[in-house]
Amino acid sequence: MKFSPRIAVSATLLSAFALSSPILDCPAQAQAASAKPNFSSKKYGFSVWFPRTPQTGQRPLNQPGFSQKTVEFFYVPLQPNAVSYTVVPLQMPREAGKQPLQSFFNGVQTGILESSNGRTVASRSLTTNGWPSRHFEWIFSSPTQTSTKPVNFVGKARLFRRGSQSFQVLAVAPAAQMTRNRAQVDKVLNSFRLEKR
Repeated sequence: MKFSPRIAVSATLLSAFALSSPILDCPAQAQAASAKPNFSSKKYGFSVWFPRTPQTGQRPLNQPGFSQKTVEFFYVPLQPNAVSYTVVPLQMPREAGKQPLQSFFNGVQTGILESSNGRTVASRSLTTNGWPSRHFEWIFSSPTQTSTKPVNFVGKARLFRRGSQSFQVLAVAPAAQMTRNRAQVDKVLNSFRLEKR
């Protein structure tokens, strides 16, 4: 049986923050300003720059083939005039590490889109701090903690794989806030580093 990394982990995570366009896939180098990381996880072997001290959260994971039953993630919650940032490290089934990298990224991206009922507006392959990665942007609507009327959100993600581990670096905000905070979003996404293991 072929493994498909279509994971719906992000659906649960997006709810913690909330409170047919062409798809581009061309290799590029992450060019925007990169910051020195100010947060690291020895357990998961990554570091990243966050604008504020992150919180740690956990959600149950009920995916076939996964031995991991809980997802731990690190996040800066959505605040007025700001962007929510999250790093999701996930141990995938061993066969995921044997999949071609772009197929793996396609599956993770599809899982994020399906879980948020979103639509991709841009997608491209990158190298970020020496690691192959996928950058994609999507749009979706969701109610927030202060409004039951759906708000238009923009999400930006950087996807990584180390062996059979998946790492999702997510930035999510209402569209106007994403535009105002573009430089900070790029700084967070470009700061992500993985340890070689």
